[in-house]
Amino acid sequence: MANVLVIKGSARKESTGSKATTWVVDTLKKVAPTATTEVIDLATFSLPLDAEPYIPAQQKYVSENTKVFAAAVSAADAVVFVTPEYNGSYPAALKNAIDHLFNEWNGKKALIVAYSPSGATSVVPVLETLLTRLSMNVVDKVALSTYPLGYEVETGLTAEFHRVAETETQAQLETALKAVVA
Repeated sequence: MANVLVIKGSARKESTGSKATTWVVDTLKKVAPTATTEVIDLATFSLPLDAEPYIPAQQKYVSENTKVFAAAVSAADAVVFVTPEYNGSYPAALKNAIDHLFNEWNGKKALIVAYSPSGATSVVPVLETLLTRLSMNVVDKVALSTYPLGYEVETGLTAEFHRVAETETQAQLETALKAVVA
């Protein structure tokens, strides 16, 4: 039985990230019903920039939230990063969360699930480079264009995200999640 940590990388409380994270978790339950899943939502889980006085490799965490986050990553067999593409990269909240730890990422399987109106093709290699530098095994990557799913320019929300189940990206995600829990 695999233990999978899903990290919602957007710090926006109302975002397509919530829908994308639900999609990932629901699909994981479908393809790997015995896997345990924990979700950390960076919109509600606080990891302040200046919370830790020591470098992460020392693992001398003082913030209770950092300790909880470190324990969740340590307990996971795999980590799924659900991230929007902001200006060709990942959000600052996700980079901050990743940088809070070091040793805990080592050797973990990783899956990148990225989304944006343009297809999230820029964020995937950038995030993959970071995760590889942390000695994570990036098993697969799924990039999704939210534009055909009712992307709303003013809010950045995707009104018809549920239609993702009708796209080829659904099959891609299922295959990727099976590889992550294998």
